[in-house]
Amino acid sequence: MKIRKQILIPLLLVDAIALYFFLTTIEAWIFWLAALILVGSLWWLKKAIQGQKTEMEEK
Repeated sequence: MKIRKQILIPLLLVDAIALYFFLTTIEAWIFWLAALILVGSLWWLKKAIQGQKTEMEEK
């Protein structure tokens, strides 16, 4: 499984920022926005990994 660095590095940066706000904020809307970003990016990463596994199996 090889995910391109152009995609992975910004995704990890956004996740780190969202995780920081998720753990440190007391504002409800920031908390839920950070949670939504974390869940969305993890879902996207899971789909990307599954897509690469499928491509590797087809070869």
